[in-house]
Amino acid sequence: MVKTTGPLLSQHASGTLAKTLTFSNYKGKSYVKRSTIPLNPKSQPQQAMRAMLKWLTQNWETLSDEQKGTWTTAAFPKATSSYNAFIQYNLAEWSAFNAPTKTYPTNRGGSLAPMFILGAAWEEHRIKITYQAFDTRDGWGLNIFADLNNLFTTAPQNLVVIVTLQDVQEHTVYWTPPSRTTYYINNRAFTTYGRSSSPLGQFEAAP
Repeated sequence: MVKTTGPLLSQHASGTLAKTLTFSNYKGKSYVKRSTIPLNPKSQPQQAMRAMLKWLTQNWETLSDEQKGTWTTAAFPKATSSYNAFIQYNLAEWSAFNAPTKTYPTNRGGSLAPMFILGAAWEEHRIKITYQAFDTRDGWGLNIFADLNNLFTTAPQNLVVIVTLQDVQEHTVYWTPPSRTTYYINNRAFTTYGRSSSPLGQFEAAP
């Protein structure tokens, strides 16, 4: 409903008319714009991209000064800093399903560390995922994917967790799904140069 100040055809109006036009006022000025229905900010593809963005942000400081120096603004003229270049490039590459890299340019090489999920099971309202690396080599992390369908294809949109290679000890990470039902979990390791393994094995997590 549109609220008006003054008579009809008034000076001020606010609200949405027929789900088509939205009226508003800001600093004494009146505005009207076409109404839009916002996209679901909690859709799986959006959550997957946010997960990757968060991981990249947290891992920028793990880069050496030499590695940071490869992300020059000369190579990325639209980037305002080396950090921005690192984030922008890796997010764009992830959209094409290429793993993150610490350096630019990259040959997507390096020795893949034997790092993979050991098990996945529901624990109260979340799924407990156990993983381990058995060698560090050039490993950087493990991308973990989840889907409602058995034998699903790993893809950028079903990424749920990224973990960083720390040592050769067993570790645990938790993921809270949107609903309490059976999920299938798979994983792919990747190197500091952006080389990704093939899917390493699927696990079923049933409530």
